[in-house]
Amino acid sequence: MLADEYWKEIKGRYSGKSRHYHNLDHIANMIFELETVKFEIEHWNSVLFSIFYQDIIYKSSANHNEEKNAEIAKNRLQKINVSSPQINKIYNQILVTKKHQLSKDSDINYLLDADLSILGKIWNEYENYTKQIRK
Repeated sequence: MLADEYWKEIKGRYSGKSRHYHNLDHIANMIFELETVKFEIEHWNSVLFSIFYQDIIYKSSANHNEEKNAEIAKNRLQKINVSSPQINKIYNQILVTKKHQLSKDSDINYLLDADLSILGKIWNEYENYTKQIRK
């Protein structure tokens, strides 16, 4: 089944040896952070797809990760018949993770807050994050 194949790809990429921070724990943390405000998120499934694909490719030295990730998401979602408006929403949500700027779209703001939530964690969690990022 195609959805299983895509999840295997997501899991594999986020589990790579070079993934010290942008890994499956990061995905789990983002979802955990958003669970408490899920009722305020207008398009929950779009935000979830954005979480899964926002860092599917992560190269710290590259400056086009978000664009590549948005294209991968678009390609995969078209093949499983996600609607064009939803794909466009996800595509744009992934792109805005490049600069993390306030948006008029509250779903984007929730996504960005979850992505940066590590910055508000207790000291030892934040310190562990800085070590992972340096790796």
